[in-house]
Amino acid sequence: CGQTITERVPALGHRVRHVEAQAATCASYGNVEYWVCTRCNAYYLDEKCSRAADWDTVHTPLDPENHVGGVIDRDESSHWYACACGAHLEEENHIDQDSDGLCDVCCWEYTPTAPDLYDDISPYRTGNYTAPTRAGYVFAGWYEDAAFTTPIAQSVTEGPAYAKFVDAQVLSVKWQLSAQTNAQSAETKIRLVTTVDTLNFRKVGFRVDFGGIRQLDLTSKEVYRHVMGFQSGETTYYEPDVFSPESQYFMTAIISGVKNTHFDTNFTVVPYWVTLDGTTVDGLTKIFKVSDDWA
Repeated sequence: CGQTITERVPALGHRVRHVEAQAATCASYGNVEYWVCTRCNAYYLDEKCSRAADWDTVHTPLDPENHVGGVIDRDESSHWYACACGAHLEEENHIDQDSDGLCDVCCWEYTPTAPDLYDDISPYRTGNYTAPTRAGYVFAGWYEDAAFTTPIAQSVTEGPAYAKFVDAQVLSVKWQLSAQTNAQSAETKIRLVTTVDTLNFRKVGFRVDFGGIRQLDLTSKEVYRHVMGFQSGETTYYEPDVFSPESQYFMTAIISGVKNTHFDTNFTVVPYWVTLDGTTVDGLTKIFKVSDDWA
């Protein structure tokens, strides 16, 4: 008959799906908590759909510092966890403690670097003794033999000797705060921790610069096979290999009476050891604030 009938059809309403917040990584965007309608693809910041949003509002940009590594990769000298962005995470040198020709961590078949034999060590034994260097390693003493069983005497200033090197992470720094303190405490105590691969050292210590206000030289006086820490209220025991597979013992020192007013002050810590032949060797510098632990 040609007649047109107009009838109002009620809207179906939103059907929303909840999306939990997640942090951005170097390879993927993050997002805040939000709800999205599966019918019209609209974004909302609340379940009642009263706070409209858009894609840019609910998503956070890539975080180049938040790496995600899961696949182990390696080359002839080291191994690491490969991030999707190409970064190398937790990279460390191969180690073969059981001498089977395979790396104990990644099973890479390799030939360990032969001990470095120096024909004449006199350039390193004039005045204040200095240490030879190798990328990724730290010097651990001069020895008469390639097996590193007989260190040279401190008085020796020339002639041939073998240079012992260990993974640089052995002589690095971690730190702990007193378990009974928090950001509101009047003061706290800091335990500095490093490691050694053997006990063949004259001295192990830490040089500390306390925000340019104060400088300390702390000597480690005790050796530990493990140290205790706390995570989520639970006691945890750590082994030396949290530093490096070559680490065998913990060495520590305490900074007491750090006041609340200095919780945001930078501590610059340089671990060091003195080899049996008298060479002082600096490790990897660590810079931190007490407040970092409660961030």
